[in-house]
Order: sequence, then structure tokens, then C-alpha cells
Amino acid sequence: MKNIKTLFLFQLKNNFKSISVWSAVLFGVMSMYMFFFSTMQEMAQVKFEMLPQEYLQLMGVDDMAQMNNYVTYFGMIFNILSIIMAVYAVSLGVNLLLKEEKNKTIEYLYSLQVTRTQIYAAKVLTAMISVMAVVLATGLAGILFGYIVGDETFLLADVMSIIKITGTVPFFFVALGLFFSAVSAKHASVGLGCGAVMLTYLLGYLGKILEDKAEFLKYFSPFELLSPTNAVALENETLAAFGVIAALAILLFVGGKFAYARRDYHL
Repeated sequence: MKNIKTLFLFQLKNNFKSISVWSAVLFGVMSMYMFFFSTMQEMAQVKFEMLPQEYLQLMGVDDMAQMNNYVTYFGMIFNILSIIMAVYAVSLGVNLLLKEEKNKTIEYLYSLQVTRTQIYAAKVLTAMISVMAVVLATGLAGILFGYIVGDETFLLADVMSIIKITGTVPFFFVALGLFFSAVSAKHASVGLGCGAVMLTYLLGYLGKILEDKAEFLKYFSPFELLSPTNAVALENETLAAFGVIAALAILLFVGGKFAYARRDYHL
């Protein structure tokens, strides 16, 4: 346990700058959009009505009346930023393990007489804290400006529900990234992880716009299953999807642990 704590603090220190930058940037982007909530309502009514309905659905908007509601507006922006957070998460998950081999620092870790399980556990803790910091920074901006510009349409409980449910998506992808790199250093890459993010997002989008023709596609997309709209409604189907995705993330973490303990390093 002491070794895991030491390795975790070491990894956290090494990634502190990256975590801080990503958190600050996403906090700033969310703040910018939320600050202009009132202005965006007027602009959206003029600009967005010229856009095809399919394009609006890609951004998580079904009709323009939603733009007058702070919670729905926050959900739309958070949904878009969740793609960026997922890209960060999957990239982090892949790099946490691969960089040790690429930079030859794995040899130094072995000189400390630590096991692969301890190394992997420290990486998982680092990944979880990093993603949590980014998600919380993004959500905090939405809450802060809800009190400032949200008027009567700002409901803290609904915003918190979006952060808790939709904010789970990046955690799934950090688990996927760690699993990729634990299984194979040769085939795992950030590009592969980012491809998985975009593929699942597009599957959810297609499942939504094609409706009865290909509605089943949404079940392959955590973005759609845990969308802000579903998070606010919080029906049994959403809770079930949340449980399944959380279970899959845990299985990926555990599977990555066993895969990492068995594979050869490429030094």
C-alpha cells in the first residue's frame, strides 16, 4: 500500500501541469459560454433557425425553445465538452502506461522493487483523479454562472444531475485507454482511443436521428445513453445504462490489470 501511495503521488506530480491546464481551459470555455447565456438566446433564435434539424441534434438540441432554459443550455455545452473530456481521458489512459516504456522510465520503477500490480494501481488512481478534476472544473463553471446569469431557469439539482451522470462518460474512456495500453504497447495509440470516442459519439447521433430505423445504435454510445436530457429526466433506463457503463469501466480496469501483469515490455 505504501508503494502504491508513493507511486501515485509521483505520477500526480508529473501530471499536475497537464491536469491544471486542461481544467483551467475547460473551466474557461464553459464560463465563456455560460456568461453569454442571455446573448446566446437572441443569437441562437436568429442563426440556428437556418440550420438543419440534424445539425442541431448533433449538438444535443431538439428545438430552439430549449435555448431559453439555463439547464438545457448548460447541458448542450456540457455535452459538447464531454467529447473533449473523453478525448483527454482516453489519451491520458493510453499514455500513462505507454510513456513508461517509450521513455524507458519503467526500468527506474523496477529498481524501486515495486510490482506491476502496484504500478497499474497507481496509474488508475492518477487517471481517476485527473479526469475528476477536469469534470469538476467544467461543472463548477456551470454552477457558478448559473447563480450569476441563470435567472429562474437555473436549477442546481438538474445541473448537478448532468455533471454526475453525463460526467461519467470520460471515466469510461479513461478505463478504455488504460485497457488498450495494458493489452498491447505495439497496437495501442492515442489515435485508436480518439477514434473510439468519435465512433461511439457518432453511433449515438445516428441512433437518435434515424429513430426506429436504427435506434439500436444508441446502445453502443455512452454519450447518448448518459446524455444531459436523460440525466435530467433520470428514468429507469438511464439508471440501468449508468450501472452497465460503470460496470464495464470496472471490468476494463480489472482486465487491464491482468493484461498488464502478463505482457512483455518493449524497451
